[in-house]
Amino acid sequence: DGTAWVSWVLFTITNNEEGYPISELLEVWDGTVWEIWSRSTYTYDTNGSISVVLHEGWDGTAWENVERETSTYDSNDNLTSRLYEDWFGINWQNYELESYSYDIDGNLISFEFGSWHDGSWMSWDGYLIFTDQLGNYYLIRGSRVDLYYITITTDTEEEIKVSSFSLSQNYPNPFNPTTTIRYELPTPSDVTLTVYDISGRTITTLKDTHQLAGHYDVLWNGTDNSGNRVSTGVYFCRLQAGDYSKTIKLVYLR
Repeated sequence: DGTAWVSWVLFTITNNEEGYPISELLEVWDGTVWEIWSRSTYTYDTNGSISVVLHEGWDGTAWENVERETSTYDSNDNLTSRLYEDWFGINWQNYELESYSYDIDGNLISFEFGSWHDGSWMSWDGYLIFTDQLGNYYLIRGSRVDLYYITITTDTEEEIKVSSFSLSQNYPNPFNPTTTIRYELPTPSDVTLTVYDISGRTITTLKDTHQLAGHYDVLWNGTDNSGNRVSTGVYFCRLQAGDYSKTIKLVYLR
């Protein structure tokens, strides 16, 4: 509040024997006590991928259905679709569908979003992803083309002109569906680049490797380590390179 830490939200997570979350309870501090707000329940398929996420709200006496996410995967366990449904008192109603496709090597090459309207799906957004022979990354959305260039570094350290460690603010921010995170290394370093949620839980590790000195751009597509899309909210990205550490705030809008 400007002078002291004030309680805000409390997440209580229950994991299964494999360490994966099976329920997540959210409570909000009202100034005197913690009030139950919502909970999410996770169901997994035989491969350990999330198949259903059920979101419920607390009405003061009982849990009420709010939203349900149902995911499907191909034979290589790549996410192929995610269906979002809202609860309308007595049944579930479709409202959004995500569809994903991959090349023969399992690389994501396109994804599409659709909304449910008058009993059928209507596509409202889509993206095509590819790289050229120089390693340039292309994300095509309708008539707009976003180009993300990978900086190529060499083993000749005399050509590297980086004076200090740095982690720049991601761009764009807020973002949907992707954002670019740039950092610089003046010397070869062991690098970890990790995204956390507001409760400090690790969402995904974008980099965990040894890298030469240079400029680096990393793309985050708003998914966790299991390939599941994160919820709208504030996230934090932390760069650890040797003794250097810095954290930036990212805002994801779904």
